[in-house]
Amino acid sequence: MVQILPQESSLAELLGTGVGAGVGGGVSAGLQQKLQLMAGQPAARAKEQEQEQKQLRALILAKAGGLDPSEVVGLEVGEVSQLIRSKAEEKKALARSEELQRAEKVKISSQRSGKVLDRADELREGLPAKENALRFMKDAIEEGDIGFFSGNNLAELTGVEAFRTAKGAQLITAGKEFFLGSIRRAGPRPNIFIEQQIAKMMPKIGRNKEANLTAAALLGADLDVETERVRITDELEQESLDRQGFVPGNLGALVTERLKPIAQERQDALAKELHEIQKGPQATKFKETQPGAFPKAVDFPNKRIRDNSTGKVFMSDGKTWKLVK
Repeated sequence: MVQILPQESSLAELLGTGVGAGVGGGVSAGLQQKLQLMAGQPAARAKEQEQEQKQLRALILAKAGGLDPSEVVGLEVGEVSQLIRSKAEEKKALARSEELQRAEKVKISSQRSGKVLDRADELREGLPAKENALRFMKDAIEEGDIGFFSGNNLAELTGVEAFRTAKGAQLITAGKEFFLGSIRRAGPRPNIFIEQQIAKMMPKIGRNKEANLTAAALLGADLDVETERVRITDELEQESLDRQGFVPGNLGALVTERLKPIAQERQDALAKELHEIQKGPQATKFKETQPGAFPKAVDFPNKRIRDNSTGKVFMSDGKTWKLVK
């Protein structure tokens, strides 16, 4: 069975019907409602499309401004622009605040680390002179006659410089140079007590050779640690500048931490050196080529040798060999 469906009336038909009906008594209420609905559909769709375009423009603007899409839901383009400006101002203010904080940190760090760097420069300035002075002191101790019964000590006791030898004068001059460098390390105005303590550390005329060598070894170990402190300070300064553009305020602590194992190693070496010094003058074994043959005493001043044929030990005074035991 075939059913004929009613066709939807066109606008013209509706208008025709309306006109015909209107002749009799006007347009019906149902017809008027249908006409109004059909006339409003294009306007609603256009409004919806316009709203979609506004939202799309708002999303594009938000993306260009670095905003998250969820932040601009329901906002007009003008509101999105205002939000972008507000976010940019907040970001700029935050960057400025971080810049000021970093500048303050750099300022405080520089004030603290500057003292460490100045101290390293003071040490660096005195190192060459102290190294030379120590070398001359050791040479005078090893080669000169500066013991208690020496002419140099007689010059000290009597004030008569005629008794002074070249090596004695060398020890005094080198000691003064080293002393002045140590005084600078103690500060611009060290008190008398500090000066006295530093003076006691120096090798002196009248002491035996072992005592003076011990003093020189202690000074040498201290000088080596100073040299390493300067090197490590320079090293850490450059590392900090390369890494963060400024030197941290805890530079002194960093230097001390890195210096610890080096200082300990030098201390261990010093202990061995002092142990060797405390053994005293060691007899130098001499292998005879002929019975009773000895090298020239002038070539071995203040040195001891043993005559292997007799077991006797002799010491050179720079002129002759004298029996010790």
